[in-house]
Amino acid sequence: MYRSTNLIKTFFNQDLVFIIILFISLPSTVQCQGQDSVMTPTTRQELWPEIDAYYRLNDKFRLFGYYSATKLKTSSYTDGGLSINLDYFALPIWRNSKPRADSTRGSLLWFRGGFSYSHSPHDVEKPFKDYTIVTEVSARFYLPWEMLLTQRNRFEWRWRNGVFQSRYRPKLTVERGFETDFLTFTVYTYGEYFVNMNTENPDVFRLALGWEVKASKHLSFETYFVHQFEGSFNSLSVNAVGLALKLYFNKGDLLGSKNKRS
Repeated sequence: MYRSTNLIKTFFNQDLVFIIILFISLPSTVQCQGQDSVMTPTTRQELWPEIDAYYRLNDKFRLFGYYSATKLKTSSYTDGGLSINLDYFALPIWRNSKPRADSTRGSLLWFRGGFSYSHSPHDVEKPFKDYTIVTEVSARFYLPWEMLLTQRNRFEWRWRNGVFQSRYRPKLTVERGFETDFLTFTVYTYGEYFVNMNTENPDVFRLALGWEVKASKHLSFETYFVHQFEGSFNSLSVNAVGLALKLYFNKGDLLGSKNKRS
């Protein structure tokens, strides 16, 4: 009887998690499909779907890859991107007691190097192909009320249509992890500035608010809302809804499953 009760409780908890995730994702999806593509002459509405995959090699290194896209409200996808990166975590001595959807957010310093490729369809007004070498470093600081502050400095060594156009992207994120009887999730907000160094393109500022829900040890879902504008609030701007599916794998888990089968 005790075992049956535990099985029912486990099933109920898992079922509730997916119901909550469904209610988080559906309003965003309906909103993206039910409005016009242009709110004002200078504002676009977009949907940003993304799939992320993380493979933890050890306590210091992790592989990270993603596929992302951009979709306008009343048109097909306007661009897509692929990326592969290597993360290095340093000084893992400052740990927060509150859980995070991503358990690797416990190191004081975080370095990343990688390569990304993105392109637009050939029939758009201004087609492009980007080849980018990514270098970034992030520092984390634990704040009162169990909040985490992350300051990231990212340099992009980018070739767009064969022309070198470097870009600097500082980003400041504040987040807080929560844990209930049914799920673990993180709420965050961030501001990011896109500084175009050797091009006439205007600089871009991005504000976001989102949350990441941990569905299992290897799976989490992220939903976020973005407002992005060029130079000032009166210039071209974008309102976007982002939906990300995140997969987490550990080398030790895979080795352990092989040992059990043998």
